[in-house]
Amino acid sequence: STNTVIVLLGVGVLVAVTSGWLLGVVVGPLAAVGLPVLLSSSGEDAKIAQLEAMEEWIRGLAGVLTSGVGLEQALIATLRSAPEPIKPEVNRLASRLRARWSTETALRAFADDLDDPTGDLIAANLILGARRRGPGLATVLDALAESVASDVRSRRQVEADRAKPRATARWVTIITVAVLGVLAFT
Repeated sequence: STNTVIVLLGVGVLVAVTSGWLLGVVVGPLAAVGLPVLLSSSGEDAKIAQLEAMEEWIRGLAGVLTSGVGLEQALIATLRSAPEPIKPEVNRLASRLRARWSTETALRAFADDLDDPTGDLIAANLILGARRRGPGLATVLDALAESVASDVRSRRQVEADRAKPRATARWVTIITVAVLGVLAFT
């Protein structure tokens, strides 16, 4: 962090010396830090993909449970069809269950691995299902998958609404930086 600041100040001084623009000492480092943040995407797409993967995985798990398999075996069986965004987490869950962790402890660790409120909700429902060992868990999981699918749809809509102003801000920034760059060297 300190090295980065020194390098950025050095770039600013270099800009000031080569262009004669003393404001370059301040603007150069600020631009180097600010532009990547401003021009990058929000990161929400990865979160939506993870939610979508959780929804798909829950549906698959519910389908396996309806075939009469026990919860632990169903969790392990879903490893083969786990969607890519959550495959490492499902793999760790299956490994913990194979290593004879208690189902509840493995599911709590799974929720920690997912690091998402929806993952916590999934794990909580699975823990309740593991404790009760009765019928109906597949129905609960189907309802939960429907809820997650609704959340994914609404998040996609919000992101689509946010994309337009974000794109406008990017273009304004790019044009402003280009104009400032031309002014600095003329």
